[in-house]
Amino acid sequence: MKKLIYCACTLFLIFSCSSQKKASYKTENNRPKFSSARSFLEPPSQIINAAHAVLDELTQDSDPPVPGNLRKESNEVESGWIYGTSEDKYLVYDFNGKPRRKPLGVRRQITFHAVPSLSGSQVTIKLKEEVEDLDKTTGERIGWKNVTADAATYDILFKKLSEKIRER
Repeated sequence: MKKLIYCACTLFLIFSCSSQKKASYKTENNRPKFSSARSFLEPPSQIINAAHAVLDELTQDSDPPVPGNLRKESNEVESGWIYGTSEDKYLVYDFNGKPRRKPLGVRRQITFHAVPSLSGSQVTIKLKEEVEDLDKTTGERIGWKNVTADAATYDILFKKLSEKIRER
């Protein structure tokens, strides 16, 4: 009789514990979560000087080069338009029955803003990006259209900023 009661209690405990809400698996997108703000240990003046060096380098690499279009304040540095060619935005057209790609021109306006914080400095990047708007029949440029900047661009800019801070 004791064995029967023991087995009944064991089965009761097993079933009562297993009837709880089960864990559910969720799929995670393997996309990194980039942010437009980060903290640095350096003071804002040092951050702004490094950001100025990053933007100066980017304006020199611009096609066409646009030197001398940086606006610097005490806690902010802003570039003019920096021109380049997009790697992921293109126009597809037919050439003798075969599809061809024409990469689109891109221009960016970048602003670094540094504010003192408890850890040193809080740095925010504002990024405005525009892509070439082309006529689909002739390929002539109509103008520029606003697009949402790729989130990875912020990470690239923060890496360049970190490198410049370490160099100084």
